[in-house]
Amino acid sequence: MEINVDKEIIKMKNKEYKKEYYKKNKEKINKKNKEWRLANKEKRKEYGKLYYQNHKEEQYKRSKEWKKKNPNKSKEYFLNYYYSHIEEQKLKNKKERKQYSDKFIEYQKNYANNNPEKVKSQRIAYKQIKIPKNQLCEICKKEKAINRHHFDYSKPLEVNFLCISCHKKIHRSSKSKLLYP
Repeated sequence: MEINVDKEIIKMKNKEYKKEYYKKNKEKINKKNKEWRLANKEKRKEYGKLYYQNHKEEQYKRSKEWKKKNPNKSKEYFLNYYYSHIEEQKLKNKKERKQYSDKFIEYQKNYANNNPEKVKSQRIAYKQIKIPKNQLCEICKKEKAINRHHFDYSKPLEVNFLCISCHKKIHRSSKSKLLYP
C-alpha cells in the first residue's frame, strides 16, 4: 500500500511542478511548440486524424454546440471552405448526381416492369390530355392543378386535375377514394 501512496504523491508533485514550470517558461514553451508545429505539418495532420478517430462523438458534440453559439461564423467558415474548394465540391456533386441518376433510372425500369398498366395509362393521359390553364384543384379548389391523377388505371382518359399537395395526400393515403368528394 505504501508503494501506491508514494506513486500518487510523486504524480501530484510532478503535476504541480509541470504547472509551475509552464507558468515560468510559458513564452519559451509556446515558441518551441510553434516551431515544432511549423516544421512537422505532416505529423500534426496524422496526430489530428488519430485524435479525431478516437474522439469522434466528442468532436461532433463540440462542433454542434459551437455552431449553435456562432451561427454567423459557422456559415462564414462553411462558405469560405466551399469557395476555396469549389472544384472538389463540383466533382463531389457530379459523382453524387451520377449515382443518384443511375439509381433513379434503375428504379424507373423496375417500376415500369412491376406496374405496366399504370405506366401505360399515365403515358396515354400525358400525351392526350392537356391540363387547362388556370385549372383549380378538384379537391381543395384553392391551388392551381398541376398533376393528372387516375383513380382507375383501366380508364386511362379519365383523370382528375390536382394540385401537388392533394396529389401527395392521395398517394400517401391507403384510402385514396375516400379523400375525393
